[in-house]
Amino acid sequence: MKIFFKTTFAIISALIFSSCDPQTCGTAYIENQSSGDIYLEVDSNRVDTLSAGQVKTIGPVCGLAQGQTPSAMVLYNSVKNDDTFCRKDIRWDSNWSTIQVEKYKWEHRFTINDSDF
Repeated sequence: MKIFFKTTFAIISALIFSSCDPQTCGTAYIENQSSGDIYLEVDSNRVDTLSAGQVKTIGPVCGLAQGQTPSAMVLYNSVKNDDTFCRKDIRWDSNWSTIQVEKYKWEHRFTINDSDF
């Protein structure tokens, strides 16, 4: 019986103190460094406008394993100026610059220039 209690205590202690995935946070920044307005399209009914020189901040998004990639945070499908779609696809993580600013905090930047159109 003594062994049963020791084993039960060991199992409960291991479950309580075992390492879980810590809560991570991510913040996304969309920077318009072009000379005109850009339009961030979610769908045909919802479009956000970002004027020249403005930065749109999304987040922080926090949770278990959340915010480590921009595609999990950003819902935009396309970026365009007045008549041309951006050559960089906002949905691809490879087009974002991502840095880990702290152990569990991430920053993602999507910069748009005139040369991207």
